[in-house]
Amino acid sequence: MEQWRDVVGYEGWYQVSDLGKVRSVDRVVRGARGEPKTLTGKVLKPAANSASDHLGVALCKEGNQRTVCIHQLVMAAWIGPRPKGLEVLHGPNGVEDNSVGNLSYGTHSQKLF
Repeated sequence: MEQWRDVVGYEGWYQVSDLGKVRSVDRVVRGARGEPKTLTGKVLKPAANSASDHLGVALCKEGNQRTVCIHQLVMAAWIGPRPKGLEVLHGPNGVEDNSVGNLSYGTHSQKLF
């Protein structure tokens, strides 16, 4: 069964699952004129980075938009912060599988795929 955790730094705004999906959560924000506006959460559609083929999503919080790689969100939420000098490595299922079981922290020289 798929489980969800808050995206680090976007608690109450976005969640990431152990299967590598990202969703926004229901929340109330201020509209253009300051009025409260209810946003309904939804699963975000990932897009491939043209340079690396890694899947990413655009996250927006308080008017600031940032595109982030899903594998980084999964590792931060499910494993913990990235240790200095290490990067997120994908396992045998390749870069399109961002499930926690296909990811690990390691050095660039340990990269298999």
